[in-house]
Amino acid sequence: MTRARPRPGPGIESAASRPLQKNFGISGELALILADVFVVARSIVQEPSCRCIRVMRTALVNISFVVVMFVGPNAAAQPSPVAAPTKPAETNPSEKTAPTKNSRSSVSRIVETIAADLVHTPGRVLVVASPIVSDTPAPRGTDLAILLATQLAGRRGAGARASTKPASLAEARVDARAVEILVMLKVDIVSGKLRVVADVFPVPRTVWARVRDPEPGPIAHAFSEAPIDAEIRTYLGSVPTTPVEVVRGQNFESDVVALGCSDIDGDGAVEIISVSRRRVTTVRLRDGKVVPLRSRNWSDLASLAPVPLREPVGLAALVERPAGDGRTAVFLEVGLSDRSKSV
Repeated sequence: MTRARPRPGPGIESAASRPLQKNFGISGELALILADVFVVARSIVQEPSCRCIRVMRTALVNISFVVVMFVGPNAAAQPSPVAAPTKPAETNPSEKTAPTKNSRSSVSRIVETIAADLVHTPGRVLVVASPIVSDTPAPRGTDLAILLATQLAGRRGAGARASTKPASLAEARVDARAVEILVMLKVDIVSGKLRVVADVFPVPRTVWARVRDPEPGPIAHAFSEAPIDAEIRTYLGSVPTTPVEVVRGQNFESDVVALGCSDIDGDGAVEIISVSRRRVTTVRLRDGKVVPLRSRNWSDLASLAPVPLREPVGLAALVERPAGDGRTAVFLEVGLSDRSKSV
């Protein structure tokens, strides 16, 4: 009668179960059962008997039970697959809102800047603009000055009004006796810009105050400028155009490739430099004809190019260079692609 081999209980590891736990990462109970199967299988091979077969069948039943107990909870514990993040729908670039451009006019920007600088000026205000000083004709300059004064008074709100005509500082002091503050605007149009200078003057309220200080100095100052835009241009005169006089003349050459124009000899009259494929000539227009003054053949200036261009290219330029006596002289530079070392 053979004695049954003691089976390792919970928490007891057999020598055959350790490799299974270490190499396959399975639980201790399953490792013990598999170790039993291994031992029984080896016994069957060495000593086949009915009892060994029954033990083998019992071990297989235990394995099935442990596998069901082990796989079931682990399968339930597996995380559910995470859906791939969906890519947001791309918007059409043409549907994106374009940044709005600054559509304020130059008058609005100037007035808003001055109003912001004078926001702390208290009391009732009279805004007067001086006559416009412009480096270009301004037939409607009076209307532009009144517009600036009116816009600034409107930004000031209640208690502010604008004069209906441009005036000097002395005239504005007389018109401002009924208010507390006088805002004087000096308007200039210089170098394509509208410039406005604002000075704030207190107005004496009583007779004795006028006697003590009849013309008080400014107590606040502001400045703003902006380029002349289409609105301001309507208050200015049209840009004069210089009349062009066209003088025509019949040339004596037909293969001219370059022309230049300047007063070469300094006599006050303009000469024309004509560069053709055969010569370089200075000419003048007289009575509708081209009159040659001086001429040099290209054969006297440069030899033929080994490989000239199919279509010739010419050059005529006037440059200033220091002369031998320390003064600056005008030199004529010419070139032609038909000639070697001439371009």
